[in-house]
Amino acid sequence: MDTTSCSAKKMSSGFSTGTTAPKPLLQPKWTILNAQLSPDVRWIAYASNETGTTEIDVSPFPRVNSKGQLSNSGGQEPKWRQDGKELFYLA
Repeated sequence: MDTTSCSAKKMSSGFSTGTTAPKPLLQPKWTILNAQLSPDVRWIAYASNETGTTEIDVSPFPRVNSKGQLSNSGGQEPKWRQDGKELFYLA
């Protein structure tokens, strides 16, 4: 079972693998909020204040080794369309 949790300073993904403890996906110096996995579980969208303004970023999942910023004038609360082909957020 996959569970994803997000805190102000780190995002972690806990997988039910017996005795393995959840491991952080990201440990940024900025705040990350409202992480949402895509329906196909290949992408994770989240709000980040890395730029000084809260923007929407998307990263591959579970290897969060790159990211793309989707919004450019602020954004929060990302939500994937049910089929995962679009991502909506509040501007």
